[in-house]
Amino acid sequence: MKTEEKIVLPVEMASMVSLKSLIGKLVHKSYSDLMTLTDTLPSMSDVEKKRQILNYTTFVRKQFLKLLALVKWADCADDIQTCQNIMAYLANQNKTFQDTVDYLHKIHVELPAARVRNFDIPTAVDILTTGTYQRMPTKLKDMIPPTPLADEEVLDVFRKMNDTIRVRMLTEEVLPSPMQKYRIENGRIYFSIDNEFEIALTLMGQSHTRRWWIVSLDILVQASTCGGAATDIDISLNDAQKQHLRMNAQKQLIPPTTPEGGDDKPTGLFFPLVNLYDYLHLCCLNMQLEMVHIQFLMLSKTRWLDQLKVQMDQERTKLAITYWAGGSSAAHWARPQMEKEASKSTVIEISVSDEHEKELAKKNMAIVVRDETKGLIQKAGLGASVRLSKVDPLEKPKIVSLLKYPKNCLNVLWGDSKDLHTNANLLNASDLNAEELLLHVTKYHSKCIKDRMRQLLESQKDFLKENGLHLIEDNGNNDESPVIVQYRHDKYINIEVDSRTGKVRAHETKRSTNEGNVKLSGLEERLNNDPENICKHLLWLRSDMVIREIISLAKLLNLQPYHSSQMNLRPEDFTKLFGDFVPSNKTERFPAHCVFLQFSQFENWYFVLATIKNEFKSWLCCLNIYQAIVDFIYIDCDELRKDEGVIEDECNKKRRSEELKEEDCLKKRKTSNEACDMIHLKQSDKADNLFMDFQYLAKLNSFCRGYITNRKIELQLQIYKETLHYRKRPLLKTISPTETQVKNHPISHKMETICISRQDLLRTCAYYHHQRDGKKKEKRIETVPWIEKLLSRMKNEILIRSFGWWDCDRGECYVVFQDTLDCDNITLQSNDIGDHISLDKLNSTVSFTYANIDTCVDQFLNDWERIFMMINLSRQVPSVWFAKYKDQLIFDPTNLQELSFTYAEHYTCTINWSSSAKGRSRRYDIEFGIVDKNKSTLLVSSNPHWKITTFLRDILNEKRDLIYFVQF
Repeated sequence: MKTEEKIVLPVEMASMVSLKSLIGKLVHKSYSDLMTLTDTLPSMSDVEKKRQILNYTTFVRKQFLKLLALVKWADCADDIQTCQNIMAYLANQNKTFQDTVDYLHKIHVELPAARVRNFDIPTAVDILTTGTYQRMPTKLKDMIPPTPLADEEVLDVFRKMNDTIRVRMLTEEVLPSPMQKYRIENGRIYFSIDNEFEIALTLMGQSHTRRWWIVSLDILVQASTCGGAATDIDISLNDAQKQHLRMNAQKQLIPPTTPEGGDDKPTGLFFPLVNLYDYLHLCCLNMQLEMVHIQFLMLSKTRWLDQLKVQMDQERTKLAITYWAGGSSAAHWARPQMEKEASKSTVIEISVSDEHEKELAKKNMAIVVRDETKGLIQKAGLGASVRLSKVDPLEKPKIVSLLKYPKNCLNVLWGDSKDLHTNANLLNASDLNAEELLLHVTKYHSKCIKDRMRQLLESQKDFLKENGLHLIEDNGNNDESPVIVQYRHDKYINIEVDSRTGKVRAHETKRSTNEGNVKLSGLEERLNNDPENICKHLLWLRSDMVIREIISLAKLLNLQPYHSSQMNLRPEDFTKLFGDFVPSNKTERFPAHCVFLQFSQFENWYFVLATIKNEFKSWLCCLNIYQAIVDFIYIDCDELRKDEGVIEDECNKKRRSEELKEEDCLKKRKTSNEACDMIHLKQSDKADNLFMDFQYLAKLNSFCRGYITNRKIELQLQIYKETLHYRKRPLLKTISPTETQVKNHPISHKMETICISRQDLLRTCAYYHHQRDGKKKEKRIETVPWIEKLLSRMKNEILIRSFGWWDCDRGECYVVFQDTLDCDNITLQSNDIGDHISLDKLNSTVSFTYANIDTCVDQFLNDWERIFMMINLSRQVPSVWFAKYKDQLIFDPTNLQELSFTYAEHYTCTINWSSSAKGRSRRYDIEFGIVDKNKSTLLVSSNPHWKITTFLRDILNEKRDLIYFVQF
């Protein structure tokens, strides 16, 4: 019984998953979301908690409802899976049937050609019967070489060929002038043209139709292999190109055919060797042009990137090279060919031209033919002379055009001029190096720019000298030496030209070393764009560097620099400040090199410093809130420098005289010192007018700070100009010998002290303040008798001095008022009267120090009035009347701020002067108190006089008499 084969159906899942995996993933997802919700619920509000729980419950319920539907549907899943398996099985069977049909069709198409070829029966029979192959072509016998000739036969053939060639050259051939020299050897004639080509010819054919045949041809034109522009690229001719050149050269030896018959009979004016030379010579020239073109292209993409522009015309007979990217204004200004057009000063043109045609165009054709035909015929050779003498006169112009040399040549024009300024052959055909030509041109052009600049500077030496610039003469003959200009005391500018880019380069260096080279881009840009004004540019550099140095030094002095363009000044303010220093034809309202230096303590004051005509011009100006100038003065820096130089010269002379006295015994040493003195004097003669070091700027800063302080004091004093008059005295005449710091300062002789009389000061305090409210009056209304009595006894002056101006980088300025005080009869507590008032008993002076300069005068008036009023009372204490009651009245030492005394053993009274302030009158105030056993003063109502304090105060203010007050 046969067993039937059971069909196995494939399992086709059709992208379905098992129910077990689905249930597991859903349960895990629900549990994970529940844990996350449990962790985040405590941080939510009640409303948010409810919302999140509802969202979670709704979402999970929907998912499980879907899962429930799938579980119910799973009961029918087995039947569906069976159907999918049957469908997959039938699809596989269908594919098998289709592949079978395709293979059968392929066999039908390809197998008919797969059969064995027919056997060569005739060839096999011949080989078996005869033993050889009998059907070879008879033409093969011609390929067998003939029997070689013997050496003697070869030499005999060479002698005959040499004779034939020699006779041909003497009797028939017309030679071009460059090929007059030749060599006949081994049946060949050899021609060698220097740096162009070498060629070997021989005669072939029957005796009456023999023609020249090229045996060998070598082109000598090649690029340089040492340091050239394309050393890594082979630009020589390959074998195919050499063969093609030889074929074309051979065609030049074939005579042209006549138009009628079309046979090979040559014309009467056919010169094969002339045609051959003209063709090869022109090829060599074109090869040179192409090689140079390739080298320049390589240079423009490598070492001379962005600096070369290479152009070849359509006929490829003219090559134009523009170097330095067309050239700057300086390159065109100092071009080597001054008589030519400036636009082509940086253009090199290399072209292949017909010089013979140019020459004929310049002359009369008839005269040229008559003068040159005879000479050309004689140079062509003996046989050629006979042949050419029989030529028709009408064809003589053609003979001149064929035999006149040079015909074509390689011309090199630099800026439309043939003068390359050198005798060297820069384009050697056998060793072409385009970069050598380019380097020569750029270096010579760079030299012309430097020479032109040096000539211009030498022609304006007077201008340079007037502005502190010195041209350093170059004694050497080195073409690469830069133009050196001394623009500061120890600083030099080297001006060079970069031969690669054609840009003028400038760097700062010392004369003896090459350290610290810094490219000055601003000067370079000006020199490249406008080299004609090099002197003005150097002057601009000098001034610009000075301003930069001043700015850097000003920052060390805590000065804030501002450029003129940053100052929002009105045009009339600029005119007021700078005046005629700015030309009217310029658009700028301020000098080109100017800086505003703002003082840190005086923010509305600026020290303006400008460089004009090799001199410093400086101003000190004050601006209001509207940026308008309200006060300014001109400061003569040169005068200040001269005064400083006189002082230094005197010190140096004293020091040198002392050294010479000490070393008088050593003659050699003395001579050496004298020589050093001479050198010092010479150097001082060449002093830089724009020299500004830290010390000099610090001195100017000190002067300005001192002036500003005094100016602020004067402006405050002018408010009381009706009664308070002041005068100025030199500072050195008002300081004590102990103030060495101020006395030895180099600017102290320029500083001033403001002096006001004590009489004017007392009038101002008494008559320009209301007695009741302390406000200022505009005019004097009444007189005070006791004031008028005191005025006659007040003879001294009060000195107002600015302090701190010498400490530029450490402190601020302040004002000190000094008054002479006679305090011999006054018992003082200490020398420090207050926090800003001090007493010097040795000199009997009291000093008032104020840091706020803007209100120092008003503060001083209040302080001085208080001190004066208290001194007026304190001087009455040592009177005879008080001495009688010294047991009952005990006065305490005073600090000139208040006066205290004890009376009746345990009662106290304190008197002070109330200064003018808002809501308070200027008067004496009284305070009563008692003294306990511990000697401590108590302001209590136990003192019986406190009830009449107001009455007693009025009496004291009316009489100004302490004795009367105590008696009362």
